Amino acid sequence: MSDTRARLPVQRLAAFSSGETGGNPAGVVLAETLPDAATMQAIAAEVGFSETVFAAPRGKASGEAFRVRYFSPEEEIPFCGHATIALGAALAKAHGNGVFALQLNAAAITVEGRADDGLFAALQSPPTSSRPAGADLAAGALALFGLTEDDLDKPDFEGAKCLCSPPPRDKANQEFVWQGLVDGTFQHQPDLFLEAKG
Repeated sequence: MSDTRARLPVQRLAAFSSGETGGNPAGVVLAETLPDAATMQAIAAEVGFSETVFAAPRGKASGEAFRVRYFSPEEEIPFCGHATIALGAALAKAHGNGVFALQLNAAAITVEGRADDGLFAALQSPPTSSRPAGADLAAGALALFGLTEDDLDKPDFEGAKCLCSPPPRDKANQEFVWQGLVDGTFQHQPDLFLEAKG
């Protein structure tokens, strides 16, 4: 481990959690200055979470904003919601409650953090954009789920046809899904998806 990496403690925080259980973990590194991209990439790979966020103050000239970059174990990414929530909590722990200005690679956003009674954070997302997917991309994505274009937007469709999700992490929701499978609300299709009966 390099000297720079040894001096950068990584906080491991779970966004969307209740107390010490559940949530979506992210690594958070608060530094005086951001290390080089190779070092951030190496730290993110060592942490092994889906994302690690790095933040450093930019100073009064930039309106007290924090410079922020996000890395997965494999590459830099433009934004990560749950890592930003974790960053808001870490900033509140370090600097007190507040709304913190963040400068990302391609956008300026804010995150609010509070550390009164536990940790709380809320974020402002960066602007988004979308465009229609090409026919080949759409067909390929549908094929991953065993679907075709004919399976979309059927007449007389009365609600969610599929529940495509990893298993719930908390016991109450696990019981809800299990009961839905038992009483026929959901129909199990192994290795594909859960289908709601219409």
